[in-house]
Amino acid sequence: MRDNIDHGPLSPAGCEPVPGIAVRVCAVILQGREMCLLHRPSPESDQYVLPGGLVLPGEDVSQALGRALGAVIGLDVAALPAAPRLQWVQDQLAERTPSGARVLRRLHLIHLLRVPLAERRAIAEAGRATGNPARVVWRDVLQAAALDLSPAVGDVLGSLSGPDAAVRVLLPTITHPVRRA
Repeated sequence: MRDNIDHGPLSPAGCEPVPGIAVRVCAVILQGREMCLLHRPSPESDQYVLPGGLVLPGEDVSQALGRALGAVIGLDVAALPAAPRLQWVQDQLAERTPSGARVLRRLHLIHLLRVPLAERRAIAEAGRATGNPARVVWRDVLQAAALDLSPAVGDVLGSLSGPDAAVRVLLPTITHPVRRA
């Protein structure tokens, strides 16, 4: 099923804005003080992405998060001891092409979930088996805050000092150009 949101490259029509907002669900997945990231090496600079994916037509947010994390890193969200919690929301408004002819608009729903050590090991194995060019890596939360993260959650990662840390929910808008993988 095709929706009215442009998820791909510049269309031949040209400079029209995207007719809708794509919604992406993703998660800060913690095991102890380390978090799971997808590492995408690039000649310009390495990028680290929170695992997740776009909400598809007909899915609710919980279904989309479960599907995306299962597909990308092999995580069975339903089997975890605690349900994911929506932690942050971030709007992304960025140029899609170097010429600036197309604008990408995406809303990131960033969840927080904690996994046991056994699940962390399973995530690493599943990440190797997916064939995804991005590699699953685990980084200390404070070290991860200094990386080129997508979505841009680095400034708020330090607020995850406890399981119920109070933080602002709406993060600043991302306005930098989007890189193609």
